[in-house]
Order: sequence, then C-alpha cells, then structure tokens
Amino acid sequence: MSELLYQVKRYPLTAVLLIIPLVAFAILRLNPMIDIHAWSLSWYTRLIQYYFGTFAGFLALVAALFANNALDDKTSARSIFLTIGFITLSVLFLLNSLSTPNILIEGAYNPAFIWSIRLSLPLSGLFFAASAIHWSAPVEQQI
Repeated sequence: MSELLYQVKRYPLTAVLLIIPLVAFAILRLNPMIDIHAWSLSWYTRLIQYYFGTFAGFLALVAALFANNALDDKTSARSIFLTIGFITLSVLFLLNSLSTPNILIEGAYNPAFIWSIRLSLPLSGLFFAASAIHWSAPVEQQI
C-alpha cells in the first residue's frame, strides 16, 4: 500500500485523472436520473455508435495493417494468424458500425449489423487460437 501512496504523491495529476471516471461512475450509479436527462439532451445514440465505432474500427484496421507491414521477412505462422485475427476483428467491427440501422442503411432490421458483431469474436478467436498452436516446420512453410 505504501507503494501506491508513494506513486500518488509523486504523480498527483495522474492520480486525479484516474479517479475522475470512478467518481463519475459512482455519482451516476447513485443517481441514474442525471444520466437519463443528459442523454435526452445529447446526441442521437445510434449516431454516436456510428461515428465512434467506425473510427475505432478504422484505426484498428490501420494498426493491424501496420503491424503486418512491420514484420516484413520475419513472418511465421503465429504472426500471420495474429495479423489475420486482428484484421478480421477490426473489419467486422467496422462493418458493424457502418451498418448501424437508420444511419446509412434504412430499416430497423439489418442483417449485416446483427451478424457482423455476432461473428467478430468467434472468427477472430479461431485465428488467435491457430496462432497459439506450435506448427511443425513443413506445415508452417505451407502456411
């Protein structure tokens, strides 16, 4: 515990910045009507999902492509499957955000919106699981 107090005394601004979300969460948890009134005055929530999700999915896709490009000649089966897993995850999140109902595509039922989020974790999980397997040299050469 003394190490925590030492870090708080050494970096007080960081400690305050880390505590602010916890205090805000506690206030909203104790009085949820504050949050309900704030959202009614704020943005349309589907529009928020569209903008933030699209931006996050696009950034994740760019990061996965940069990570793949940084590997150059050091590619192994593990790095290939990790890269494909991250690309799959980011593309499906991006597709989910772009197909948010009533933003770009009209209608309350949108199969791309529903299935992209349901398939994102299982599909990318398969690639992440494949990256954890120790492949033999001939199999890794094939990959």
